[in-house]
Amino acid sequence: MNPDKFFTLLALSAFIGVPRRFSPPENFNRFIAAVIGVLSLLILLLIASGDRTHLEILEASVQEGEQEVPTQTQITFLFNRPIDAKSIESHFILNPPVEGYYSAVGRRFAFTPKYGFIYETLYTLTLQKEAKDLLGREMSAGFETRFSTKKRYLAYLSSQEGEKGRVYRIHPGGQEKWPMTEPEEVVKVFAVSPDGKNLAYAISTSDPLRPDKLYLKNLETGKKNEISLPGPLDLSAPQFSPDGNLLGFIGATVEDGTIRSDWAVYLANLGEPSLRAVKFDFSQQVDQSTSSALLSETLKRAILSVHLKRETFTFSPDGGALVLRDKNGDFSLVTPTQDSLTGLGPYLEVGNFNATGDKIAFVDLNPADPELKGKILIHSATGAAQEISDPSLDNMDPRFAHRSPTKMVYAAGIKVSDTVRLYHLELVDLMDKNPQSQGEIGPTPTALTKSSDHSDEHPVWSPDDQWIAFERFSQEELERVSTSPLSKEAHRGGEIWVIKADGSQLHSLGARGTNLVWIP
Repeated sequence: MNPDKFFTLLALSAFIGVPRRFSPPENFNRFIAAVIGVLSLLILLLIASGDRTHLEILEASVQEGEQEVPTQTQITFLFNRPIDAKSIESHFILNPPVEGYYSAVGRRFAFTPKYGFIYETLYTLTLQKEAKDLLGREMSAGFETRFSTKKRYLAYLSSQEGEKGRVYRIHPGGQEKWPMTEPEEVVKVFAVSPDGKNLAYAISTSDPLRPDKLYLKNLETGKKNEISLPGPLDLSAPQFSPDGNLLGFIGATVEDGTIRSDWAVYLANLGEPSLRAVKFDFSQQVDQSTSSALLSETLKRAILSVHLKRETFTFSPDGGALVLRDKNGDFSLVTPTQDSLTGLGPYLEVGNFNATGDKIAFVDLNPADPELKGKILIHSATGAAQEISDPSLDNMDPRFAHRSPTKMVYAAGIKVSDTVRLYHLELVDLMDKNPQSQGEIGPTPTALTKSSDHSDEHPVWSPDDQWIAFERFSQEELERVSTSPLSKEAHRGGEIWVIKADGSQLHSLGARGTNLVWIP
């Protein structure tokens, strides 16, 4: 049957209601199959020979000569046709090299740095000419661009005359310095958000009912909001959760002008319309079997009050948990909603987590030691604790690096008089092999600084692990201010120094202060 007649009959049957219970003729089926075959052949011919243009980059997220590129930048490309992801990945080069992840969908390709780029570094990005699309066509020419990452800055609470109580940011070179708070604000402590956009700080007042006030300031707009407190509190140790959604701090109640030693962690949810902090009350009790009875609660509190004059806590790297002191007086790992609670041990204070979240740094001591020397312990996910510091030294301020999960810096000191201990900085890599450990994995500390006539304390890593900032005190000033061999907080605000993690470029920033915080 003629195809035209077939379609005519089909239309007539629909119009007059004739049943359509018939099958297309065999000739018609052959005709349709032939048409499909011809069209498919034409499509293949067009693909194979009709478009001979090369693979090209239409858009790139970084431009030639671009400066102040954020260290967490994702590099993306948009191509003119679907790409061979493996080919693009194998011809993608960053110099200096950067560890990261690759992803590709259709015409888009992305590189995401695992830990971020290094601050203040010139990078060369190359996509070689041999990169191919899905049909194996190369680029007409290679792509190359250079960009520089943003500068790193250190924030600190100044202790210099004319600047006391004001927060500043300074470049490690010491040439650039700007105030971050107003002259009339006497700041006690502060923290910078993980994205570097917000500043949380506490100021002291003369009001006995509100001895401290807590503010959140947007560093881009300058706008600040007060965070409501549940009562008169003495504030210390503020820190943001890694996602920036929570602000935690230590608070001790104040009664009739007297600060009690009832330290507790308070949390403020910064995503809520009303900014208010609430006390983290344990709704469940840790079984005594999961915590050690090495020190009684009374003795721990006494040591904290006299020896450290502070309480500590820390967030996990993903922000899903905190380490803080529980009702037994021991440190526990707990979620903000208290869905899970795990006892860790009767340590004196907590440092921080490592980058992968499977190790936590603690400071502990032997209460029978008349000098109350601190020791650094690493608590692992298995529940085991490993001492890594020299027991003959007084060790404090352990800080894991931000990117390397095995590197740590801490202060180690010796007693030089009845009232003074001088500290130096030690760097340890937990993956180093100790020659004296008979083949076992063990740390071998390396002295970053020396303490002949000064004390180096409170080290902090830069976000890219390249620099370590710390406070330096001369032995002479320590002799002047020390009133007790147990006092570690009698002095506040040393000379600010920095050193590279490889031990090079040790220098002073020409400023004095405390509460050192690198700005992300």
